[in-house]
Amino acid sequence: MKPNRLILLIWIVFSSLIVCSAEATQYLPEDWVSYTDLRYITSIAVDLRFVYFGTRDGICVYDKLKERWGDPITTGDGLPTRNVDVVGIDVYTNNLLLSSGSNIYSYASTLEDWESYEMEGVGGSFTSIGVNAEYIWGEGPDLKIRFDKITRSWVPVDRFEDDIKWFGKRGEVDIKKPRYSFLAPFYIPGRHLERYDMTAAVEDGKILWFGTEGYGSFK
Repeated sequence: MKPNRLILLIWIVFSSLIVCSAEATQYLPEDWVSYTDLRYITSIAVDLRFVYFGTRDGICVYDKLKERWGDPITTGDGLPTRNVDVVGIDVYTNNLLLSSGSNIYSYASTLEDWESYEMEGVGGSFTSIGVNAEYIWGEGPDLKIRFDKITRSWVPVDRFEDDIKWFGKRGEVDIKKPRYSFLAPFYIPGRHLERYDMTAAVEDGKILWFGTEGYGSFK
């Protein structure tokens, strides 16, 4: 083979390797998984398969069927806010709900998109969010309100209906009641005498899921 042809062949092979390498390193956004500090649990929601832990930096997801953790949901995945005050599930639509400050967001897995239920002219933050067939409900200090799923509007209310499925403070168990005395003193001791207070607890059949302020979650 003549030297010029040999050089040309080597160049073609080398160029194709560069192209293949470049194509192999082109990642789509959904190929990436973001991991942040998810130890600070604020709220817990449970459905038939998953347990969702709201945190100060996203949402942790535990798969009860596979008995393992799934990928966390963070702002890198489109989560509209880092801080999750309350996490919940609309059992009528299977949408994932969360509240942060005075906003409530809904995630429809079929659309793979978050929707914001904005409250114009209404201040405050939520300690509980609830759902029934027609409305999404919110409660906070000096705040009782509902969101109409049809008209897409918020209306202050004086009382709550009886068929609401609650998440957050109203939906979690009160670990200070006598039946949960086995959890006393209601914190997890650290290695260096620090303490991690229990922040949320939810019953799931015979299982009690609970979270802490800085030490993750347990059952």
